[in-house]
Amino acid sequence: MLFMAVGVLWCKFAGRIFNRMPSEINIQLPQSTCIYFFGTVNWFLLKFCEITSGKNFKLFFVAMAGLYMLSSIGTYISSLNLLYTIILSVGTLPALYARYETQVDTIAARCIGVVKNLCKLFQVKVLDKIPRHRKLN
Repeated sequence: MLFMAVGVLWCKFAGRIFNRMPSEINIQLPQSTCIYFFGTVNWFLLKFCEITSGKNFKLFFVAMAGLYMLSSIGTYISSLNLLYTIILSVGTLPALYARYETQVDTIAARCIGVVKNLCKLFQVKVLDKIPRHRKLN
């Protein structure tokens, strides 16, 4: 809608600003762009069919967890606020990382170590206590 409004305003006021009217706009996409776009759409459809058919359960559970997280985030935050936060983060986080790279890497390494220790502790205290069926030869 915004592009349509800008196009109408441009056509109405271009004659007054530039002393000539814009010619008819003819947009032609190269064939490689169309092939890439439809190839990407086809890839997404194939992944969707693969997920829904149950061929890859890991991908199915990852997709379900992602959709659940999106729905839970959506109940608390409006889509416009979420989009604004994502755009703001994409614009500022690379600059902040470039400025404070060493500090961020140090903190990230510490966090990774803590997560690894928690995973080992979880495996020792919970997962190793689960009885497993042993195969008899």
